[in-house]
Amino acid sequence: MLHRILILLTVSLGLAFPAVAQDADEQAFLNYQVAMAINDKCHFLRQFELSHTYPIFSDLVDQLHWGAAYGSGKISPEEYDASLTEVRNQAATIAQTIACTDEQQAAAYIVPLRAELALAIYARLLIAFELGQPTPEQQDAARRYEAMIAPLYGQNWQGFVQRAQADARQILDEARQTDSMDDLYGFSLFPDDDWLWPEEDSGYGPGSWNVEMEAAGSVRIIDEIFFEIVAESQGYRYVTRSEPGRDGYIKSLTNAEFEPQADLFGGPGRYPTLEGGAEVHAAMTIGQDGSIRIMTYGQGAAMLKQGTVVLMVQPDPLPADKADNYSYVTTREWWDTARAYRGEVVPETCLGGPCFAFDPSLAEALLTGDRQQTLRFYIAQAGDAAPPSFDDVAIQLGYAYQIRSRRDFLAAAP
Repeated sequence: MLHRILILLTVSLGLAFPAVAQDADEQAFLNYQVAMAINDKCHFLRQFELSHTYPIFSDLVDQLHWGAAYGSGKISPEEYDASLTEVRNQAATIAQTIACTDEQQAAAYIVPLRAELALAIYARLLIAFELGQPTPEQQDAARRYEAMIAPLYGQNWQGFVQRAQADARQILDEARQTDSMDDLYGFSLFPDDDWLWPEEDSGYGPGSWNVEMEAAGSVRIIDEIFFEIVAESQGYRYVTRSEPGRDGYIKSLTNAEFEPQADLFGGPGRYPTLEGGAEVHAAMTIGQDGSIRIMTYGQGAAMLKQGTVVLMVQPDPLPADKADNYSYVTTREWWDTARAYRGEVVPETCLGGPCFAFDPSLAEALLTGDRQQTLRFYIAQAGDAAPPSFDDVAIQLGYAYQIRSRRDFLAAAP
C-alpha cells in the first residue's frame, strides 16, 4: 500500500482538495493538518520523515493572520491555541472520512507532504555524503531512501536534486558564516563527476564547529533511516503513539497491525564499546510487560555475541542540589553510589543483533528515582569485562524521563 501511494503522486497532485479554507495559505495549512491526522491513524509516513515536519508546520502557520499576529505579540497564547485547535478539529473531521484503504484519497494529502519532507531530508543526505564520511552500511540506507522517493518526482527528478543541492549549500553557507569562514560558494560542494555517492573523501571536510555539527546531524538522519529499514526487515513498524485525551506520546516498535511490542526510551543511536573499534547501533526498549531490553543491530552488532551492556542507576532519589546538577552524574561519587544492572544475551535477536535483557527490578529503579534522573551505561565486547573508570569516554549518558512519561501516558484516561 505504501508503494502504491508513492506511485499515485501523478494523480494525487492533480486532485482538488475540499474547498473549506478561505484562501491559499489557509488551505495549505489545512491540507497539512489533514495529512497529519490521516497519518496518525494510518502511519503512512516513516518516523524519520515525521521528525522533519515541524519546519513545514512553522512556515505554514507563519503565513496565517493569526499565526503572524501571535508572532508579533498581538494575540495571546490562548487565542493562538484556540485558532490552531479549530483547524485541527476541522482536519480531523476530514480525515475521519478517509479510510486507510482508500489509497487515492489518502495520497491526495500524504504524498504532497512526503514530497516536501523529501526535499529537506535529501538535502541532509547530500551534506552527509559530502562531509560526514558515512559507512558503507549508512550509504546503503541512504540509497534505499533515494529509491523510495524517486517515484515521487519521475521526470522532474533532476529538478528536485538541484533544489536539494541549493538547500544543502544554503545550510552550509549559513554554518560557515556563523563561524566567520569563507563564503561556501568559493568551492564546488557537489562535484560533477559523482555528486551524491563519492567513492572517496571529497576533500571538503568540516572546517568549523558549526559545519561539523551540520555534517554529524546529517549522518544521524541516515542512522534514523537505517533503524527503520532494520526494524521493518524484522517485522516491526516504528511509530509514534498518541491519542486524544492523553498528554504526550510514545515511540514504539509495533507489529504489522500496529500493536505495540516494545517502547523506546533511549536511542536509536550509535555507541562505542569499551574495547574501541567500530560503534554499535542500539536502542533501549521497554516491553509491554515492563521488561527492559537493549536491542543491537547492524553489522557491528556481531562483535557483541559474547558481550554485555551495563546500566548504572542511582537506587534512591538524589538531593535537589545534586539532582539538578548535570555535572554531578560524571563524578566518582555518583559512579560509586550507583547500582549496576548487567544485561544478558537472550536467544531472540530482536533487531537482528544480540539482544540484552535486564533484571525486572531495573524498570522499577528507573521509575523510583528522580524524574530527570540521568543514567549511565557502557557496552563491552567481553561479557566479563571489568567495570571502567568513572571517567571513561566510552561511558554514555541516558535519561529516565521517557520511562516516566510512558507510564503517565498509559495511565491517562483515553
